[in-house]
Amino acid sequence: MSKLREINGEVYRELDRKDVQNIKVGDYILYEEDHSRYLTLNKPYEVVEVGYDTDSGLYVDILDDDGDEYDVVGDEYVVLEKIGAADDPDVIKFMISSRKEQIAELEEKLEEASRLGVGDYAKIIEVDPCDSSYGVAVGDIVQVTHTDDTNLPYRCVGPKYSRWFYARQLERATDEVVAAAKQEEKWAKIGRKVNEFKVGDIVKYKSKVFGEIEGFDYLGVNQIVSVNIKISQISLDSIIHAGLENITLVTPVESRFDQ
Repeated sequence: MSKLREINGEVYRELDRKDVQNIKVGDYILYEEDHSRYLTLNKPYEVVEVGYDTDSGLYVDILDDDGDEYDVVGDEYVVLEKIGAADDPDVIKFMISSRKEQIAELEEKLEEASRLGVGDYAKIIEVDPCDSSYGVAVGDIVQVTHTDDTNLPYRCVGPKYSRWFYARQLERATDEVVAAAKQEEKWAKIGRKVNEFKVGDIVKYKSKVFGEIEGFDYLGVNQIVSVNIKISQISLDSIIHAGLENITLVTPVESRFDQ
Protein backbone atom coordinates (compact mmCIF):
# COMPACT_ATOMS: atom_id res chain seq x y z
CA MET A 1 0.00 0.00 0.00
CA SER A 2 1.18 3.52 -0.78
CA LYS A 3 2.25 5.69 2.11
CA LEU A 4 -0.63 7.39 3.92
CA ARG A 5 -0.54 10.77 5.64
CA GLU A 6 -3.03 12.47 7.93
CA ILE A 7 -3.07 16.25 7.64
CA ASN A 8 -5.53 18.40 9.60
CA GLY A 9 -7.86 15.44 10.08
CA GLU A 10 -7.85 14.45 6.40
CA VAL A 11 -6.16 11.29 5.07
CA TYR A 12 -4.04 11.43 1.92
CA ARG A 13 -2.30 8.71 -0.08
CA GLU A 14 1.17 9.52 -1.41
CA LEU A 15 1.28 8.96 -5.16
CA ASP A 16 4.26 7.86 -7.23
CA ARG A 17 3.91 10.60 -9.82
CA LYS A 18 7.38 12.06 -10.07
CA ASP A 19 6.79 12.94 -13.70
CA VAL A 20 4.88 16.23 -13.78
CA GLN A 21 3.03 15.03 -16.88
CA ASN A 22 1.21 12.45 -14.75
CA ILE A 23 -0.26 14.99 -12.32
CA LYS A 24 -4.01 15.45 -12.64
CA VAL A 25 -6.51 18.10 -11.59
CA GLY A 26 -7.74 17.13 -8.12
CA ASP A 27 -4.36 15.81 -6.98
CA TYR A 28 -2.67 17.61 -4.11
CA ILE A 29 0.82 19.09 -3.96
CA LEU A 30 2.70 19.19 -0.66
CA TYR A 31 5.98 21.04 -0.11
CA GLU A 32 8.44 19.68 2.44
CA GLU A 33 11.02 22.41 1.76
CA ASP A 34 10.72 26.17 1.31
CA HIS A 35 9.95 27.30 -2.23
CA SER A 36 7.91 30.45 -1.83
CA ARG A 37 6.79 32.79 0.93
CA TYR A 38 3.28 32.34 -0.42
CA LEU A 39 3.30 28.60 0.32
CA THR A 40 3.11 26.85 3.70
CA LEU A 41 5.27 23.82 4.41
CA ASN A 42 3.42 20.50 4.77
CA LYS A 43 0.13 22.01 3.64
CA PRO A 44 -1.71 20.20 0.80
CA TYR A 45 -2.58 22.41 -2.18
CA GLU A 46 -5.11 21.12 -4.67
CA VAL A 47 -4.16 21.12 -8.34
CA VAL A 48 -6.73 23.35 -10.03
CA GLU A 49 -5.47 23.35 -13.61
CA VAL A 50 -3.11 21.38 -15.84
CA GLY A 51 -2.35 22.56 -19.35
CA TYR A 52 0.13 23.53 -22.03
CA ASP A 53 1.20 27.02 -22.95
CA THR A 54 2.92 27.67 -26.27
CA ASP A 55 5.38 30.03 -24.59
CA SER A 56 6.20 28.28 -21.33
CA GLY A 57 5.15 24.73 -22.07
CA LEU A 58 3.42 22.43 -19.56
CA TYR A 59 2.04 24.06 -16.42
CA VAL A 60 0.45 22.66 -13.26
CA ASP A 61 -1.32 25.31 -11.20
CA ILE A 62 -2.32 25.37 -7.55
CA LEU A 63 -3.71 28.30 -5.56
CA ASP A 64 -1.18 29.75 -3.11
CA ASP A 65 -1.93 31.27 0.31
CA ASP A 66 -2.96 34.54 -1.34
CA GLY A 67 -5.36 32.75 -3.67
CA ASP A 68 -3.18 33.35 -6.72
CA GLU A 69 -2.27 30.69 -9.28
CA TYR A 70 1.16 29.14 -8.72
CA ASP A 71 2.90 26.89 -11.24
CA VAL A 72 4.63 23.96 -9.50
CA VAL A 73 6.60 22.79 -12.54
CA GLY A 74 10.31 22.64 -11.71
CA ASP A 75 9.76 22.45 -7.92
CA GLU A 76 10.42 19.58 -5.54
CA TYR A 77 7.21 18.33 -3.92
CA VAL A 78 5.12 15.31 -2.98
CA VAL A 79 1.97 14.40 -4.91
CA LEU A 80 -0.99 13.30 -2.79
CA GLU A 81 -4.43 11.89 -3.40
CA LYS A 82 -7.15 12.81 -0.93
CA ILE A 83 -9.06 9.81 0.40
CA GLY A 84 -12.74 10.61 0.72
CA ALA A 85 -14.41 7.74 2.58
CA ALA A 86 -12.37 5.99 5.25
CA ASP A 87 -13.87 2.55 4.61
CA ASP A 88 -10.67 0.90 3.43
CA PRO A 89 -9.36 -1.48 6.17
CA ASP A 90 -5.80 -0.30 5.55
CA VAL A 91 -6.88 3.32 5.92
CA ILE A 92 -8.78 2.54 9.11
CA LYS A 93 -5.73 0.76 10.54
CA PHE A 94 -3.59 3.76 9.63
CA MET A 95 -6.00 6.17 11.33
CA ILE A 96 -6.08 4.05 14.49
CA SER A 97 -2.29 3.93 14.57
CA SER A 98 -2.10 7.67 13.95
CA ARG A 99 -4.56 8.39 16.79
CA LYS A 100 -2.54 6.22 19.17
CA GLU A 101 0.61 8.17 18.33
CA GLN A 102 -1.22 11.46 18.86
CA ILE A 103 -2.60 10.29 22.21
CA ALA A 104 0.86 9.15 23.32
CA GLU A 105 2.30 12.55 22.40
CA LEU A 106 -0.49 14.36 24.26
CA GLU A 107 -0.05 12.16 27.33
CA GLU A 108 3.67 12.94 27.32
CA LYS A 109 2.96 16.67 27.05
CA LEU A 110 0.39 16.41 29.85
CA GLU A 111 2.89 14.64 32.08
CA GLU A 112 5.50 17.32 31.42
CA ALA A 113 3.01 20.13 32.04
CA SER A 114 1.76 18.49 35.23
CA ARG A 115 5.20 17.80 36.67
CA LEU A 116 5.82 19.86 39.77
CA GLY A 117 9.01 21.78 40.45
CA VAL A 118 10.74 22.94 43.61
CA GLY A 119 8.73 25.78 45.12
CA ASP A 120 5.42 24.72 43.53
CA TYR A 121 2.37 24.18 45.70
CA ALA A 122 0.16 21.11 45.46
CA LYS A 123 -2.97 19.71 47.05
CA ILE A 124 -3.04 16.23 48.57
CA ILE A 125 -5.68 14.18 46.72
CA GLU A 126 -4.71 10.71 47.95
CA VAL A 127 -3.21 9.54 51.25
CA ASP A 128 -1.17 6.36 51.62
CA PRO A 129 -1.79 4.40 54.85
CA CYS A 130 1.81 5.01 55.93
CA ASP A 131 1.29 8.78 55.68
CA SER A 132 -1.79 8.99 57.89
CA SER A 133 0.18 8.62 61.12
CA TYR A 134 2.18 11.74 60.20
CA GLY A 135 -0.95 13.86 59.96
CA VAL A 136 -1.22 13.87 56.16
CA ALA A 137 -4.80 14.51 55.07
CA VAL A 138 -6.65 14.87 51.77
CA GLY A 139 -6.99 18.57 50.98
CA ASP A 140 -3.72 19.62 52.64
CA ILE A 141 -1.73 22.22 50.72
CA VAL A 142 1.97 21.33 50.56
CA GLN A 143 5.05 22.91 49.00
CA VAL A 144 7.58 20.93 46.96
CA THR A 145 11.10 21.16 48.42
CA HIS A 146 12.92 18.40 46.48
CA THR A 147 12.32 16.39 43.28
CA ASP A 148 13.97 13.35 41.71
CA ASP A 149 13.36 10.82 38.93
CA THR A 150 12.26 7.90 41.10
CA ASN A 151 8.70 6.63 41.37
CA LEU A 152 8.43 8.65 44.60
CA PRO A 153 9.51 11.98 43.11
CA TYR A 154 8.29 14.74 45.42
CA ARG A 155 9.36 15.72 48.91
CA CYS A 156 6.93 18.25 50.29
CA VAL A 157 6.45 20.31 53.40
CA GLY A 158 2.94 20.24 54.79
CA PRO A 159 1.24 21.92 57.74
CA LYS A 160 3.09 19.76 60.29
CA TYR A 161 5.14 17.28 58.29
CA SER A 162 7.76 16.76 55.58
CA ARG A 163 7.19 13.66 53.46
CA TRP A 164 7.92 12.07 50.08
CA PHE A 165 4.87 11.64 47.83
CA TYR A 166 3.93 9.76 44.67
CA ALA A 167 2.82 11.86 41.70
CA ARG A 168 -0.67 10.34 41.89
CA GLN A 169 -1.08 11.77 45.41
CA LEU A 170 -0.64 15.38 44.33
CA GLU A 171 -2.53 17.87 42.23
CA ARG A 172 -1.11 21.26 41.30
CA ALA A 173 -2.74 23.90 43.48
CA THR A 174 -4.26 26.98 41.84
CA ASP A 175 -3.17 30.46 42.89
CA GLU A 176 -6.51 30.96 44.63
CA VAL A 177 -6.15 27.76 46.66
CA VAL A 178 -2.57 28.66 47.64
CA ALA A 179 -3.61 32.16 48.73
CA ALA A 180 -6.45 30.76 50.83
CA ALA A 181 -4.13 28.19 52.44
CA LYS A 182 -1.59 30.88 53.32
CA GLN A 183 -4.34 32.95 54.91
CA GLU A 184 -5.49 29.97 56.98
CA GLU A 185 -1.91 29.27 58.05
CA LYS A 186 -1.34 32.90 59.05
CA TRP A 187 -4.50 33.08 61.15
CA ALA A 188 -3.91 29.63 62.64
CA LYS A 189 -0.64 30.91 64.13
CA ILE A 190 -2.69 33.10 66.49
CA GLY A 191 -5.26 30.38 67.11
CA ARG A 192 -8.02 31.80 64.94
CA LYS A 193 -9.96 31.11 61.78
CA VAL A 194 -9.61 33.44 58.79
CA ASN A 195 -11.15 36.87 59.50
CA GLU A 196 -11.94 35.95 63.10
CA PHE A 197 -11.74 39.36 64.78
CA LYS A 198 -12.20 40.02 68.49
CA VAL A 199 -13.10 43.02 70.60
CA GLY A 200 -9.89 44.85 71.44
CA ASP A 201 -8.02 43.86 68.25
CA ILE A 202 -6.04 46.63 66.61
CA VAL A 203 -6.86 46.83 62.91
CA LYS A 204 -6.05 49.00 59.93
CA TYR A 205 -9.03 50.51 58.14
CA LYS A 206 -8.31 50.56 54.42
CA SER A 207 -11.43 51.87 52.67
CA LYS A 208 -11.56 55.59 51.93
CA VAL A 209 -15.03 55.27 50.48
CA PHE A 210 -16.56 54.15 53.77
CA GLY A 211 -14.02 55.89 56.00
CA GLU A 212 -14.91 59.45 55.04
CA ILE A 213 -17.98 60.37 57.08
CA GLU A 214 -19.04 64.01 57.49
CA GLY A 215 -15.58 65.19 56.56
CA PHE A 216 -13.69 62.91 58.95
CA ASP A 217 -11.10 60.47 57.61
CA TYR A 218 -11.05 57.24 59.62
CA LEU A 219 -8.20 55.66 57.69
CA GLY A 220 -5.39 54.35 59.87
CA VAL A 221 -5.04 52.17 62.96
CA ASN A 222 -8.20 51.67 65.01
CA GLN A 223 -9.58 49.47 67.78
CA ILE A 224 -12.50 47.07 67.44
CA VAL A 225 -15.12 47.75 70.11
CA SER A 226 -17.68 45.14 69.05
CA VAL A 227 -18.00 42.28 66.58
CA ASN A 228 -21.11 41.18 64.71
CA ILE A 229 -21.62 38.33 62.28
CA LYS A 230 -21.55 40.50 59.18
CA ILE A 231 -19.90 43.76 60.23
CA SER A 232 -17.34 45.00 62.71
CA GLN A 233 -17.32 48.32 64.51
CA ILE A 234 -14.10 50.27 64.69
CA SER A 235 -13.28 53.03 67.14
CA LEU A 236 -11.14 56.12 66.73
CA ASP A 237 -12.60 59.26 68.31
CA SER A 238 -16.03 58.02 67.31
CA ILE A 239 -17.56 54.75 66.10
CA ILE A 240 -17.95 53.74 62.47
CA HIS A 241 -19.05 50.50 60.84
CA ALA A 242 -16.76 48.51 58.56
CA GLY A 243 -17.07 45.30 56.58
CA LEU A 244 -14.45 42.60 56.98
CA GLU A 245 -13.14 43.33 53.50
CA ASN A 246 -12.14 46.83 54.68
CA ILE A 247 -10.00 45.95 57.69
CA THR A 248 -6.64 44.27 58.20
CA LEU A 249 -5.54 42.83 61.53
CA VAL A 250 -2.50 44.64 62.95
CA THR A 251 -2.32 43.35 66.54
CA PRO A 252 -4.58 40.72 68.13
CA VAL A 253 -5.94 41.70 71.52
CA GLU A 254 -3.97 38.85 73.14
CA SER A 255 -0.70 40.53 72.09
CA ARG A 256 -1.49 44.06 73.27
CA PHE A 257 0.70 45.41 76.07
CA ASP A 258 -1.85 48.01 77.13
CA GLN A 259 -4.49 45.47 78.15
